Amino acid sequence: MIKFAIIGTGSIAHEHAKAIKEIKDAELVAVLSSSEERAKKFSEEYKIKAFINYDELLNEEVDAIDIACMNYLHADYGIKAALHGKHVLVEKPLDVSLEKAKKLIDVCEKQKVMLSTISQHRYDGAIIHLKRLIAKGKLGEIINVRVSIGKHRSKQYYLNSNQWRASPNKCGGGIFLMYGIHYIDVMSWLFGDVESVVAKMSNVKHKIEVEDTAEALYKFKNGTNFRIEVTSALTKNRPDMIEVHGTKGSYIIRYFKFGSITNKIPFLFKVGKIKNQVEEFTKAIKAVEESYIVEEDGLTALRLVLAAYDSHNKNKIIKC
Repeated sequence: MIKFAIIGTGSIAHEHAKAIKEIKDAELVAVLSSSEERAKKFSEEYKIKAFINYDELLNEEVDAIDIACMNYLHADYGIKAALHGKHVLVEKPLDVSLEKAKKLIDVCEKQKVMLSTISQHRYDGAIIHLKRLIAKGKLGEIINVRVSIGKHRSKQYYLNSNQWRASPNKCGGGIFLMYGIHYIDVMSWLFGDVESVVAKMSNVKHKIEVEDTAEALYKFKNGTNFRIEVTSALTKNRPDMIEVHGTKGSYIIRYFKFGSITNKIPFLFKVGKIKNQVEEFTKAIKAVEESYIVEEDGLTALRLVLAAYDSHNKNKIIKC
């Protein structure tokens, strides 16, 4: 059994905990929180040990550290885990700092431990099918790609007990980083290297320091244009949508479940889950198979997101 410990007790930490619990070769054994009360409550729910001291946790019999806490702490926790010989799984992003993310990768490589960033949408059936269609040339030359994400996020979502999602330093950004990064990762996986990006961001509803609305245009080196629009200012969530247009046809994905080629009946796909990635990460640790999503993928996604923020701040096109 690969023994996991989780850092964090928020909603995403619960998703990770449930995923680990469902995997045959994985065992959740501990949780770490800065709050003794939250650590105890989480540990009682999942029947695991609770820690508020990281050094004590790292001295436990644990194989992998699953980091699901505030973004700005990801690399710090990961580096220390790697130095103790623990494998590292990080909820996106790798960190808010590109330099710290690179250091995390370097330390994991030197310590010869696994490192992976959560990118569950790569496991979506509709995305996998799209990748096959592109590889076989069914859509022809890809000309234009558009992603639209519309979310409702309440005031409480941003202004919770520690308000980290509303802090540029702690979160690293707003809705573009929190949600856009998944799609940017998927698109770089599908279309390769990015040449440039131009982006605009704003806050149209929430009185916070990070953006709640953003739009970016990425140009890939293969000539594909990729536009992504993200907002958390809607009154209710709407299904995310991806449009891929090529010289031979188009492919539309709604909420990752439904895929359709232009003029054909839509078909239903399974949605990728965190469990898919944790399961594969577990197998990679056991040397059953190679990891599907490696550390460089997480670094690329972070670099492309930060380039968009740079474009907005400097009001110019940024070379990637």
